[in-house]
Amino acid sequence: MKLRKARVVGFQSFKDSGEIEFGDGLNLIIGANNVGKSALLRALRPQLANDPHRSPGVLGKTPPMEPVAHLEIDVSGQELKEAILHRLTRTRGNAFIPIEAETARNLTSFYTALSEKKSITINYEQHNGIFISAKYPSHNLCYNDGNKTALQISLMHGPENPNLIAVAGSGADSTPEIAGELAADKVFFFSCNRIALRSYPYDNASKLSINFDNLGTVLSTMQGERGDLYNKLKENIRRIIPNVCNISTRPTNIFTPNAEVEILVWPKVDMPGPEFGFGLFDSGAGVAQVIAILTAVMTCENAVIIIDEINTFLHPAAVKALLRILQSDYAHHQYIIASHSPEVISFGNPQSVHLVRRDGYESSVQKLDLKNIKDLREAAAQLGISMMDVFAAEKIVWVEGETEELCFPLLYELATGKPLSSAVKFISVLATGDFQRKRNRKLVSEIYRRLSTAAMPLATPAVISFDSEALSDDEKRQMSQESKGAIKFLPRRNFECYLIDPTAIAEFISQRLPGEIPPKAEDVKATLCRLAGDEKFNNSYWAGNLFCDSWLKRVDGARIIEETCANLSDNSVRYRKNADACEIIKKIAHNNRAHLQELCDYVRSLVDAVSCPPSPG
Repeated sequence: MKLRKARVVGFQSFKDSGEIEFGDGLNLIIGANNVGKSALLRALRPQLANDPHRSPGVLGKTPPMEPVAHLEIDVSGQELKEAILHRLTRTRGNAFIPIEAETARNLTSFYTALSEKKSITINYEQHNGIFISAKYPSHNLCYNDGNKTALQISLMHGPENPNLIAVAGSGADSTPEIAGELAADKVFFFSCNRIALRSYPYDNASKLSINFDNLGTVLSTMQGERGDLYNKLKENIRRIIPNVCNISTRPTNIFTPNAEVEILVWPKVDMPGPEFGFGLFDSGAGVAQVIAILTAVMTCENAVIIIDEINTFLHPAAVKALLRILQSDYAHHQYIIASHSPEVISFGNPQSVHLVRRDGYESSVQKLDLKNIKDLREAAAQLGISMMDVFAAEKIVWVEGETEELCFPLLYELATGKPLSSAVKFISVLATGDFQRKRNRKLVSEIYRRLSTAAMPLATPAVISFDSEALSDDEKRQMSQESKGAIKFLPRRNFECYLIDPTAIAEFISQRLPGEIPPKAEDVKATLCRLAGDEKFNNSYWAGNLFCDSWLKRVDGARIIEETCANLSDNSVRYRKNADACEIIKKIAHNNRAHLQELCDYVRSLVDAVSCPPSPG
């Protein structure tokens, strides 16, 4: 499930927010204190509170306007199918789903066809927990152009009537209600308030509830039934909060009807006895938040994770570590985060940024483009920070694009065994397309000079890393000399040249083809070899060996991986640089770390270059 659009009308400080669009990955809501960021996030929850907008021009009206959230979501056909079945099983009632007349002629194939759809857009309105159609039909499963007939499917549950029935022209549409029920299962809202309880009812649950009242139960189940996942959870917690070295659960009142589960936090990995553990309720609020957030993303598929004021309960370094884990390990979820923290804004690598302002009684929302200097200055001014607060770091490595910005910290950790220092920041250079097209040496040198003098007026140590592309060794050497060693080049043509690993690519494709026969590493290797010999890659160094260094330096790695994934999945699996590169790196590191050695060494050299910059001249 993904939230695509929202419009909040008549709720708290929002008379009308206007349409707000969200991207797949991380979405930021920024603004000063008390402008309406939290109210906007609360309006996205499955239960919209009846808290109407109040202002001098509205308050005198009787009755006050009921708050409404206009929402557009995308779900897969499989998600919708499971939600329909869950509804029918739970209520033993029916559901009306508008479909085309042609589909109704073969109702038995409805579920099969539905489960194969990759994206279904649903529009609905939410009124205080009631979900209604924003239009008819509320989804994109059928047309409504006046020239063709749309029927209803009545999905009846029960042994007396287990089949699908076509009902013509009723105008009913249960899809919004089903979407609301799906949202209640998939949308998690984390406020800045303490969420930990002293104990939790003893039960068996594998997925976190949206109000987190079964956190202890889920951890207990995970600890007993999914040991690998539980160990991964503890590892992630340590990466974010190093002082939390271990967590455990233990039952209390086990021989009474009120059996409960308690969560213990340990400052050391070893657990000498329960008297040395600390109850989660008595630990810092950020500890419980991190455990709950990680539990949600690790036990749910395609969730919407909403986090309000993340910086209020986490240290800046912990915020960065959490964001890095969410974006690299659990990128299949959608994140909507409110913050006024420069660390979140500069490190978050967001898909969308929206600025919330407040003028008197009314809040408004503006979409920002942080690559636009005017929007950037406006965001900084609204947050009460300077441009240097947003982009400054003690040491900067400018990199080719967002993929490197996201993956290089992980590669540095693989190279050194320790996380990247918070003093060093990888930042992607804007508009690198000009470099890729012509690689004008004077242009690149001039851009670097401007970056050094404008973006880093305090003479912050910095280097800039570019892909080699089709440049010759002499061209790269000359550009490096003209920049006095500040410009460095990836040893291979592009980043994906290091991701050409048949085993890792096979695992990557297999995870995205549930229920189908996955390709094997041998299939991937054969496809890579076939494509490598194709004239469109035009690589004279290809000699039939995937691991030939001369070929790997010059092949278009991104393109050959994209085509390999498409060929082996009938175009169902797409390789997306920003979203998928980290995942493939981790698979390679797990199976064959030596394959990444040159790339890890290169990243380490970049950090060393800014940590110990050469003397000028």
